[in-house]
Amino acid sequence: MFDDEQGEGPVDGDPVDGDGAVPEGRDDAVGRDGAGTGPGGREGAPGDDATAGPDGADDQTDAQDDDAGEDATDASREPGGLAGVLEEMAALVGLPLAVGLAEIDPDGQDPADLVELAAQWSRVLAWAHYQRAEVLAALVAGAIEHDAAAGALTAVSTEVAMRQGISRPAATRLVRTALALTGPLQATGEALARGALDPRKADVIAAGLEHQPYQVCHDVEDAVLPQAPGRTPPQLARDVAEALIAVDHHEAEARHRGARARRRVCHPRPLANGMASLYAVLPAADAIAVDLALDGAARAAKAGGDARTIDQLRADVLAAAGADALTRGGFGLPPDQPPSRPDTAATAATATTTTATGTTSAAPTPDATATATATPDGNAAAASATTMSTPDATTPATPPAPPQAGTDGPVTAAGPEPPPPPPAPPAPWMPIGRVGGVPVRINVTVPLTTLLGGGQAGHLDGYGPIDPATARALALGGTWKRLVTDPLTGTVLDLGRTRYRPPPDLAELIRHRDKTCFRPGCGARATGCQLDHTIPFAHGGTTAWANLATACSVDHPLKTDGHFHVRQTTPGIFEWTSKRTGRTYRREADGTTTPLHPRTGQPLTPPHDPPPF
Repeated sequence: MFDDEQGEGPVDGDPVDGDGAVPEGRDDAVGRDGAGTGPGGREGAPGDDATAGPDGADDQTDAQDDDAGEDATDASREPGGLAGVLEEMAALVGLPLAVGLAEIDPDGQDPADLVELAAQWSRVLAWAHYQRAEVLAALVAGAIEHDAAAGALTAVSTEVAMRQGISRPAATRLVRTALALTGPLQATGEALARGALDPRKADVIAAGLEHQPYQVCHDVEDAVLPQAPGRTPPQLARDVAEALIAVDHHEAEARHRGARARRRVCHPRPLANGMASLYAVLPAADAIAVDLALDGAARAAKAGGDARTIDQLRADVLAAAGADALTRGGFGLPPDQPPSRPDTAATAATATTTTATGTTSAAPTPDATATATATPDGNAAAASATTMSTPDATTPATPPAPPQAGTDGPVTAAGPEPPPPPPAPPAPWMPIGRVGGVPVRINVTVPLTTLLGGGQAGHLDGYGPIDPATARALALGGTWKRLVTDPLTGTVLDLGRTRYRPPPDLAELIRHRDKTCFRPGCGARATGCQLDHTIPFAHGGTTAWANLATACSVDHPLKTDGHFHVRQTTPGIFEWTSKRTGRTYRREADGTTTPLHPRTGQPLTPPHDPPPF
């Protein structure tokens, strides 16, 4: 995650460090050998008076914790007693703090004490986050001993995602942050373990210093950590950015180039009630240009009497741009359509200037608007202020009359006006191609009973369940493709052959069966995935319904390179077994991840409380 040298850092799956090893920490680092130097709740940590030892020391520890809990409970029941108990617990860290807090009943306590009680529980959460970071860092270190660092980081992140039921990007962030907190950002890790820094702020520091060399990380930590407890995460992010520039301003341009290379727009993230969010990471000038364009269009419509709010209009303008591109088959100006020329009479505002001789001249009035130009890599450049007026090419501009001596009244400056900058070139035409071998379109799966007026939910490809009325409306036509299914089995009954030319039947059915990548927990849409033989074709696997699956560009190599062994036990149900740990994770037909017990092979379900009888 953090490079010893400046420059662009690794992306998902790249080596953790330049030599393929887990970064080493400072000389005063957290002990990785259990030698008693670890922060929070470990031997030698503040407040950790009850630690394991020989000859029954564990029993003594349990007894001390029980006594402390009972004392805390009794004291908290006295008038004003909880405040004193919490003051004493402020010196504790980690497990002893958690044991003491667990014995306090919050019911009937003073509100001021409850605020402090919640703050102390937050310190326990911070300590637990650091303990998890140490475990993840050790897991990566062990994986690197057997595999290349690039593959090890991806394989570990993938297995953590499957075991915890989270996305791989989320698991990757956990792993990378863990490597940072136990490596170049150990001061941040120690503050987290003590509960002096909450997990969100630790994530902010780790994200702000990603790919930075050790010394830069240490210097920025020294600048921001003292004030971090009293700063909100956005404030802390600004503090880190400012400190990074102050510490290492010479590399600011290189950092921007590396960050710009990672620009992206995420796929829609489902929200409640049939809504979704889009998230874009752009160069600041490009983001401002998009914002200004949306705002300008929305405010113009509002000024024209549109009843929608500004927020609604901004959203509708953006949605209309995507729908228009699907209709026209691409973004930008088609190559067979010449760029439209601005109407000089309509766009060039003129101002009358009185000269000494009483004549007038027309001068363009600057009308600053945001324009975006295309750079060689096809991305919008910085927005710039330009004049909307352009002199007519057929009419030479009349320079203002030179000033005359001995005359009264205002005069114009001598010499001709500088020519306005040329208009921005039209955006290049970017046609919408094929994804997964099929034309780009929006699919909505509708049960037959719903089409007939029933109440079963439809399924919007790339989003999830939608209400029946919306499903029926989308199934009527337009850009949408209607997929009619059996409401009992979910089997596709109608691919809309009377309305659209279908792609090859087998690939189409497999993509609609799997819906996403075949790796447990992966949400990559099947339309953008490759078709993979579960049993390789070279090893006797057949090109058949029960031996094909949709695999994204990251998970396909994980299987091919042997990090995981994959079985398709039933068409659409896959079991992934980790080469490193031997653990197996099953992807159910509906995409649910089921971890399996390493010995019995049965589903590994969370423990349940016994029934109250």
